[in-house]
Amino acid sequence: GCVEFPELLELQEKAKSVDISSLQVFWLDSIKSFQVSRLQPEMRDCLDAAVREMENHCDVTSVKETGRLMKKLNDAVDIWSCMIHKGNPVTFVSLMADGKPFSTVWELLKWLIIGSTPYTAPGLVLCLVEKAPALTPKRTAQKVRDGELLRAELEEMLGDNGVLLFPSHPKVAPKHTRPLLYPFNWIYTGIWNVLLAPVTQVPMGLSRK
Repeated sequence: GCVEFPELLELQEKAKSVDISSLQVFWLDSIKSFQVSRLQPEMRDCLDAAVREMENHCDVTSVKETGRLMKKLNDAVDIWSCMIHKGNPVTFVSLMADGKPFSTVWELLKWLIIGSTPYTAPGLVLCLVEKAPALTPKRTAQKVRDGELLRAELEEMLGDNGVLLFPSHPKVAPKHTRPLLYPFNWIYTGIWNVLLAPVTQVPMGLSRK
C-alpha cells in the first residue's frame, strides 16, 4: 500500500485551496539563440497541449504569449555566466581542484584523447566558461544589469497570481552522451536559478519513440 505522510497531506490540502480561476497564465516557447538547439516539434506540442488545457479546462483568468515581454531571455547563456561570475565568491575551478594541483586544459585534453580523467566533460567546460566574464568586465556588467532587468520584468509580469509555462529543455530525452554535442541546452533550466524564480517541472508523457 501507499503510506501518506502528514506533510504530504498538508500540502494536498493547501493545493485544494488554490483558486485556479484567479491565475494568469503566460507561456513562452523557446530561447532563440545560436547557442542552444531549436525547440523540437514534440516539445512544442507538449507546450501547446498545456496551454490548451489551461484555456479550455482550467477556467483561468487569461492565457498570454509573452515573447515580446522577455526578449532578454534570448541572451540567457551570457546572462547566466555573468551573474554567476558576479555573485559567486567561490570559483567552480577551486571546487574541482579541491586543494590539489589542477589544470582545466590538461584534464580536458586527457578526456578528449584517452577518455581517462576523474572529471566530467561538462564540468571541465564550465571551468573554462566561468573565466570568460572576467576578460570583458564592461560587457559582463551590462549582462548583469540585463539579468537584473529580466528578473524585475518577470516579477512584474507574474505578480502574485501568475504562472509561466516554458519547456525545461529544447529536446526530448536524449541518448547517453548526446548532450555533449549541445553544451548549452541546460540553460532552459539554469537561467531560472539566477533569476531566483521558483520552478516546478511537470512530466508531460512519453515521446513518440
